[in-house]
Amino acid sequence: LVVDAGPVAGSPSFNVGYVSVTVCTPGTSGPTAACQTIDHVMLDTGSYGLRILNSQISSSLNLPVATNVSGHVVGECGAFTVGTTWGSVRLADVYLGGEIAPSIPLQDIGDSPAGYSGIPTDCTSTGTIQDTQATFGANGTLGIGNFVNDCDACLTTIVPATYYDCTSSGCANSTVTASQMVKNQI
Repeated sequence: LVVDAGPVAGSPSFNVGYVSVTVCTPGTSGPTAACQTIDHVMLDTGSYGLRILNSQISSSLNLPVATNVSGHVVGECGAFTVGTTWGSVRLADVYLGGEIAPSIPLQDIGDSPAGYSGIPTDCTSTGTIQDTQATFGANGTLGIGNFVNDCDACLTTIVPATYYDCTSSGCANSTVTASQMVKNQI
């Protein structure tokens, strides 16, 4: 844990704790592991799950997208007090403090789910989209709130501006399973 001015030059953050998170392609280990350590991931005690800016994830990781029962890509809109994130849900082995959370869903902020380049209107209406280091103020966020999942209701009910079923032609609100939902890995 570090508390410093943050990763955006000329735009210091104050009283923000940052951590480094190691993200790996699921199922790789040892000397053949495809991993990347991402620093300045904001530690957030009021949210849930790992969300990383797409610009900070190396393409060599090739993190698989989470797909639903129809084989479509899962997209997520994450509303926060200061803005909104949008992107694909991907799977990764995540290492924190010497522990591993294997093959967990994370939000790839700024990624275009299934190649669809738009953002659903109900998502953009929840707040300003923050999908760059300059707008987000960090390389990602690690939410360690009190709950396991970021939207338990989404397991059985379509909750607007939360999870989506995405194809190359668009994204529609959808439910998700527990294995597709961004969750508190702590």
